[in-house]
Amino acid sequence: MSELLKIILAAGATLVGGLLLLVMKQIFIEPIYELRKLIGEISYHIVLSRALIETTVISFETESEKLKELEKVTDRFKDLSARLRSAVNVVPLFNLMSFFKCVPSKAKLLDGAGSLSVLSYCKYQDDKEKVSKEVEKLIDILDLTVYQKTP
Repeated sequence: MSELLKIILAAGATLVGGLLLLVMKQIFIEPIYELRKLIGEISYHIVLSRALIETTVISFETESEKLKELEKVTDRFKDLSARLRSAVNVVPLFNLMSFFKCVPSKAKLLDGAGSLSVLSYCKYQDDKEKVSKEVEKLIDILDLTVYQKTP
């Protein structure tokens, strides 16, 4: 085998390996990364809006600015719920990835999306204790780190 042929084969193998790595990244790594990013975004919005959704009771005396803010928060929860439900369908070989703990289980993600849906209607809930329990349930389901747990 000539030197030129060896060089061409080595270069070809390198190109094929790089292309294979790129395709694997596009198919597997990026969807998992996007799902983890979405879970982080959910955690961010829970921390940011928790006080508002747990304390605001709508009445005739409620300030219009607070109502607009609550409306934006609940719309955001609807959006996050829909995105979380769709993320289950984006990650290829989801059950295998879940088995290896690369992603949370499908049941947990769908339960988390359900909790986000419930929270998106919190403005109609007068019993804020139920809203608070739903927030805690969501934190537990998705294993969100929103505050440091003491040993």
